[in-house]
Amino acid sequence: MKDKHLRLRLLDEGYDIFAPREGQTWGYRYGPSIMRHGDGRVDAWFASPGGGGVEADWFTYKHSDDDGRTWSDEKVVMYPTPESMDLFSVCDPAVIRIDGWYYMGYTSTIYENGGGVCNNAFVARSQNPDGPWQKWTGSGWGETRETTDENGNPLTLRWQGNPAPIVYYDEPWENWGAGEPSFVKVGSTLYMYYTWNSKDKDGRGFSQTRVATADLTAGDDWPRTLTPRGVAIRRPGGCDSSDVVYVDEAEKFLILCTDRRFTEQSCLAVYESDDGLSFTRVCEVRTHVGERCHNCGIAGGEDRHVSLKDSTLVGYAYGSRWGFWGTRFHSAVIELTDEPDFSDAEKPAAPYPVDGWPMPDEPWPIHLTTLPHFHVLKVSRGSERIDLEWCDTAYNFLPCPEEEVTVDGYDPQIVRFEGLSCIPLRPGFTCAVAHWKGRCVEFPITVQPESMPDRSEDEGKRKLAAFLPQVLEYRLSLSANELKQLRGRGIYDDGSWFEVWKGIHLSGYDETVLAVENGSDFYALKTGETSLRAECEGFSFTVRVVVTP
Repeated sequence: MKDKHLRLRLLDEGYDIFAPREGQTWGYRYGPSIMRHGDGRVDAWFASPGGGGVEADWFTYKHSDDDGRTWSDEKVVMYPTPESMDLFSVCDPAVIRIDGWYYMGYTSTIYENGGGVCNNAFVARSQNPDGPWQKWTGSGWGETRETTDENGNPLTLRWQGNPAPIVYYDEPWENWGAGEPSFVKVGSTLYMYYTWNSKDKDGRGFSQTRVATADLTAGDDWPRTLTPRGVAIRRPGGCDSSDVVYVDEAEKFLILCTDRRFTEQSCLAVYESDDGLSFTRVCEVRTHVGERCHNCGIAGGEDRHVSLKDSTLVGYAYGSRWGFWGTRFHSAVIELTDEPDFSDAEKPAAPYPVDGWPMPDEPWPIHLTTLPHFHVLKVSRGSERIDLEWCDTAYNFLPCPEEEVTVDGYDPQIVRFEGLSCIPLRPGFTCAVAHWKGRCVEFPITVQPESMPDRSEDEGKRKLAAFLPQVLEYRLSLSANELKQLRGRGIYDDGSWFEVWKGIHLSGYDETVLAVENGSDFYALKTGETSLRAECEGFSFTVRVVVTP
């Protein structure tokens, strides 16, 4: 229906599905991903604070059996994997169900001291909406290890895996980067929308929603087929992440986002597309929308489809104090109009107060966490006690009674547990899973060789032991005036690692195709292909660079 346009209307003032607890000075559940199964069942996932002063965000989950009128108690269902590419956060959930699997897209970064910059997009999967989740590792889902138990019997272990980005941000690290994914399935094609916030080579900032497609006939390996398809929206400065559904009767893609976020003039903005690749703004919604809203979500079916015949759910975070946000859900309808409809744009948004909820009489555990989040041992130092804490809905942390905790999932050839004491047996890597009152947490353990230097917070004491590529190919668009940054994975003699961009020397490239500046940054001069050699402290690797018009 190319001659018609989409319009969204909120039908009510809505209700808060979350508010911080009374007495709290912070608390949030933003960016809801909402799935309706068509029989009254609704699943919803939210970005919530992380824990232990190390992780920025976790994902919480709620379920409804009566189309959102009442909800289950929340619990944490996904969290970062320490010592990995998503070590700092899992935020901006986006869930779709394909062939019996729930796929969760999310944002994360390793730049925990950079204020949440240099983000990448990731994906994990589970056969249940509340996990356990297997993270995409670049070659498969999660990690399986074949080992033997204490008696020499075969033992198969399954861990969430060392995650690899499905969209890697390859421009200067100090920008926000890539993330905030959303998925839609149309036929055998998966459309993935994601944010790209960066600067071009002349220092001009930009904010885009980009789109990539994947071939679902590839089965479990569909992330390998993910192909960039261009820019879906060039967003104005106050416009945030896109949540996408497909409207069946109209044969149109609908993007919902918030604009003028965090202001009294905030609104919901609707974009539409006939091909899923290029979108146009066609509607703004302010009636019933809370002031200072941000990070919204719109409910879709398991494949992220919606119908004009049915109402849907829309949710967003809002509030006047940073980090002290309510999360409000509304019933909504999608309609067709003859012309784009901005008649609601001048109406006032609603000044809903964020009123704290009372603390429940019997707080329940929403998650477990260990401090620290990963453990580095040596056989010579003997056992180490694992500090295990439980977290309630107000993010109060209390120690778990050791006598009520079980620990399993670890390789008994590497470590042994006695209660919460971990006894190293020989050098190697394993994960372990702690359980208490229906909650669990997986945490990594490394037993270092005796000759390896101890971990040190003083980066000047460690020496580079390997320098590896993060990606093998960079693609630039000449017309986009892009500035790329080559960052390698530096692995150090104490077993730690991080991305390296300082002290890199780039060489071996066609100087008519590329120009290099600031050591590790480069941009296109003309279309073509060339190799690019990166060297750092005597280590080197070579990548491919392709420049398109």
